[in-house]
Amino acid sequence: MVYSTIQVAKSLLQRLTKLKEKYKSKSYNELLETLVEKEEAVPESMFGAHPEMRKRLFTEKDEAETHAL
Repeated sequence: MVYSTIQVAKSLLQRLTKLKEKYKSKSYNELLETLVEKEEAVPESMFGAHPEMRKRLFTEKDEAETHAL
């Protein structure tokens, strides 16, 4: 197996560490595998009732304005 190094902010590392404990992962690699598998397992049907509906309905601007409220 070939490994790579990635940079993350300390705050993200702290969050990953908590998740690593929560999922009882032996390594960050194992944790990330778990999280990716979980994300990929979400069925397309969960993104809306209409099969042609876009996954992302809001633009970044829309989301920023909504969070500002």
